[in-house]
Amino acid sequence: MSDSGRFRGGRGGGGRFFDHGELRQVVLALLGEQPRHGYDIIRAIEQRTGGAYCPSPGVIYPTLQLLEDVGHAIPATADGTRNSYQITPAGRAFLDENNTLIGDIMSRVARAGRRAQASPIIVAAMDNLKSALRSSADPWSEPEARNVAAAIDAAANHIRSLRQDTVKNSAGTASENIDMDSINMEATTMLHSIARIESERASIYLQQLCKHFAHKAPVEFTSEKGQITFSSGICRLEAKDSVLTLMADAEDEARMTKLQEVVEKHLIRFAFREPHKIEWHAANAE
Repeated sequence: MSDSGRFRGGRGGGGRFFDHGELRQVVLALLGEQPRHGYDIIRAIEQRTGGAYCPSPGVIYPTLQLLEDVGHAIPATADGTRNSYQITPAGRAFLDENNTLIGDIMSRVARAGRRAQASPIIVAAMDNLKSALRSSADPWSEPEARNVAAAIDAAANHIRSLRQDTVKNSAGTASENIDMDSINMEATTMLHSIARIESERASIYLQQLCKHFAHKAPVEFTSEKGQITFSSGICRLEAKDSVLTLMADAEDEARMTKLQEVVEKHLIRFAFREPHKIEWHAANAE
């Protein structure tokens, strides 16, 4: 079933808004909230994505029929008309069994909505940053990547402080320029540590960690790489050649210790079948 409908842009700049099968799960999640008819579902998806995606009736109604065919939804009206649908116990059980996966999809929908509602100036600046990061076909060296990541982290912290200042002083207007020298200085003082765990399940652990924290913190990941932004710092993950590499960046020792403990605690929980001793080392000692 094609993911048809109005779609302004996409993840990574183009393509489908949902991967195969994801729209069906979103529709089921919406039915899990309340009975809905087709156009109600269309409006709900358009609103939650901030207008970034609006599915067509030609994809929503076949999706509802498919959910009915597999026993996850039934017509909600007593006379059997197809105007409204409600979730079945089997559909509710499916949502519970796939809570993490569907929660990740719905979080992505919410992020799309927030981004679509952002200031055009900010969106343009974000696009400019993405363009700069993709400006070279050559891969980043490790020192380059760490310097760039630290500079972005510093900018992110500065932006957070601007928002906090705005909340504290709502009567005034925040007008402040970013001091690039201070950003560069902060980039050089960030602490970096690294840990490597050998396992055939490296990619699985990477994805489990990212999916778990996606409900609590900003997360981006593929099967090979991931990044989790905690309040204490940033953890980047890489699964390659049966090795899971954890790279932690924090502003000071206290935050670094907290970051390492959180990541280590959850990794040990997911990797209980093959206990590992996780040893962190300063990155410059590698």
